[in-house]
Amino acid sequence: MKKTIIFPDETKYLGEVKNGKPHGKGTLTCPDKDWEYMGQWKNGKYHGQDELTFACLKHNSWNIQ
Repeated sequence: MKKTIIFPDETKYLGEVKNGKPHGKGTLTCPDKDWEYMGQWKNGKYHGQDELTFACLKHNSWNIQ
């Protein structure tokens, strides 16, 4: 099921959710949009192939494994 979760620090998650936690494919964006994390989640934690993009490096990204 796809949902939006807004955390107390205003970080926003949009993606698949299981038991109220990020689980599956989703995107986490910080409130000031300085960075965005897109990738796989498992039980609310980063999992699998991921991409972290920083606004100051709009054309660059890193894979986190």
